[in-house]
Amino acid sequence: MRMGFWALALVVGGAQTWGLREWMGADGVAYLDMAEAAANGEWKQLVNGLWSPLYPAVLSVGRPWAASEAAMVKVVNFGIYVATLGAFEWFLREWLRRRRRQDGLPEKALTALGYAVFLDSAVTLRNLAIIT
Repeated sequence: MRMGFWALALVVGGAQTWGLREWMGADGVAYLDMAEAAANGEWKQLVNGLWSPLYPAVLSVGRPWAASEAAMVKVVNFGIYVATLGAFEWFLREWLRRRRRQDGLPEKALTALGYAVFLDSAVTLRNLAIIT
């Protein structure tokens, strides 16, 4: 079941990333401006009251090698998505391991439910095609 979920999640995430690969909103442009400033040594630009400093810092690392800014952002976002999948997998395994002592739904049903909720929320609430 886990391999199937990972395959489905990677295909869905990849399709969503590819779907609007050249589109970027205003927040994405602001993050790229901050990343450009950081890549040029202007680290003070990362600290402000509106945007997170970590995301543009990560973008600034990939900036020198990117042919297209939008493509670079999509690759970074997909990497974050894959890391999130890994974190969810760890969380689900730990939760199920600790829950084995309790009665209730079978482990396979809870696993399928967990994967379905994760995939639905990752695709609808945090759309990979949107750069923010």
